[in-house]
Amino acid sequence: MNKQNSNLSSTKKAILEKWKRGKFQANTIPKRQTFNNIPLSFSQKRLWFIDQLYHGSSFYNIPIAFHIEGQLKITALQQSLNEILKRHEIWRTNFTLVNGEPVQKVAPNLTWNLPIINIEHFSGKDWEEEVKQLVAKEARKPFNLAKELLVRATLLRLSEEEYVLLLTMHHIITDGWSCGVFLRELSTLYAAFSTNQPSPLPELPIQYADFTIWQRDRTQGEFLATKLNYWKQQLSGDLTVLELPTDPPRPSVTTFAGAKQYFTFSAPLTDTLRQLSQREDATLFMSLLAAFNILLYRYTNQEDIKNVANKQILQATISSRISSLLTMKQVNY
Repeated sequence: MNKQNSNLSSTKKAILEKWKRGKFQANTIPKRQTFNNIPLSFSQKRLWFIDQLYHGSSFYNIPIAFHIEGQLKITALQQSLNEILKRHEIWRTNFTLVNGEPVQKVAPNLTWNLPIINIEHFSGKDWEEEVKQLVAKEARKPFNLAKELLVRATLLRLSEEEYVLLLTMHHIITDGWSCGVFLRELSTLYAAFSTNQPSPLPELPIQYADFTIWQRDRTQGEFLATKLNYWKQQLSGDLTVLELPTDPPRPSVTTFAGAKQYFTFSAPLTDTLRQLSQREDATLFMSLLAAFNILLYRYTNQEDIKNVANKQILQATISSRISSLLTMKQVNY
């Protein structure tokens, strides 16, 4: 075993050895054979349930904005958006009830409406503040998961050579990684369509609905029962409320109102935290999240927070965002 592998934990060494001996076999997701009453994936069902619980909430809307500079061919952009809509079934999917259970309903064909709003009077001024307000306004509009397209697009015209593309999607059909896929495909398609070339993107081997059926087939029987029994035990009894010593009283109905607080760690502290994370076989994100849970325990003295903090370094995960490509750059709001 080389020097690099000697630094691995015993668990990782065992996984590496299994991989070397070919113990991990590829498990290809097949194309589905059914096109009606497609079940939801487990993550989709969770988001669907939350939408039913907080009906009309925009909490799980994902808004993004792309600043576009240069001569924009709006027809090619519209064509690119419609090609993406045609290419990905999940963006043409609604969620309806059949016999009391939510199912995916994929529309065969849809056309993406791209309204254009002229805000040229802001060109040369502080147009970003106006865009922020428009993004927030769009993000607050709820989606009807059963009846409407779950992605909206609006093009803001700042000048003949400057635009902002607003995009709002419901989390049930997308995530942070998918936003990066969307931008890459949009850039590729626009480059082709703006020069009257066909789409260079290959046909997708599977769709998200294929994954949901594959996931359901793998998660059933004793395996599913074991998982359900575990979480029923973990979540049994009264739901614990986090008793933070805040000034305003806790509202009777969840509002999802919140704010962001930014601060910066010093370079020496950051280096120390990274070293701690590596020593504990964790990511920096895991360590920071564990520290945050410990802080919550300090202010609440609630045992469930302390237990979560102790386990967090093993349970947390981290995600990443994809940076924008070519001349289209994402504006963070």
